[in-house]
Amino acid sequence: MLKHKLIKMMITLGLTLITTVTTVFAATYGWDQKGNDWYYKGYDGNYVTGTVPIDDMAYRFDETGKMIDSWDRLKMNKNEKTIGVGVTTVSPSQSVKSETTVTNLNNNTVVQQVATQDTTQLSEEEFYADVCKESFRLINEHRKANGISELAWSDELNNSAKIKSQHMVTNQYFSHDWKGIKFGDLSEQLSGAHPNGENCAGSYQYNPNNLNEEFVSVLANDLFNRWKASAEHNANMLNSGYTKFGFGYAYGNYQGLNMIYGTQQFQW
Repeated sequence: MLKHKLIKMMITLGLTLITTVTTVFAATYGWDQKGNDWYYKGYDGNYVTGTVPIDDMAYRFDETGKMIDSWDRLKMNKNEKTIGVGVTTVSPSQSVKSETTVTNLNNNTVVQQVATQDTTQLSEEEFYADVCKESFRLINEHRKANGISELAWSDELNNSAKIKSQHMVTNQYFSHDWKGIKFGDLSEQLSGAHPNGENCAGSYQYNPNNLNEEFVSVLANDLFNRWKASAEHNANMLNSGYTKFGFGYAYGNYQGLNMIYGTQQFQW
């Protein structure tokens, strides 16, 4: 009888502990509502900004972290934009002037004004070029906001970053260095360029059926925000000593999951 009571107490204590731990963890990130506005807190405890993919949706947040619109990433390959979870759709040819239901969070309807988005399919070459341009724009916008001179685009580093990304895909690793060869020497061997700095990041936000301008922004912002959220990578992007920049990516499989390998490279 005593043994059964002890077992019951241990089970109750264990469930209480699990519930407590789960509650504490869940409170560290996720959606926050302030009045009629919604914000999303990242794992670092700060509200996210820009275009951010969350689950099956892509959300756009302003500089304060307030959500301003959203769309269904899984339906972006169709000739329409889905606002929220099957609530309403608009064709790219339509003009949205009035308030539109965006999504439903925690059983509360959020209403925002939504601009029409272009979902015209791009070729792989066009999509790649536009992601590179958007990545270049994002980093220089970030540097200007922090009082740092803009970087010059380098075709040499652009080619080098793409080759480095593909090298990681082909050789199934995710690192700056490879087999004891430092990243600068490695890139020089692979492409002839010798970067002084490098950022690498992985993104699962890619679908070959969703090659449109909306997804250009989603992918470029996803990679950029990952680097910005990391102190070390952000320091690279804000290094005032760098003057040249290149960006490239390759699509491949990493540990059983399809992933974009993104690379930024810098030179003095």
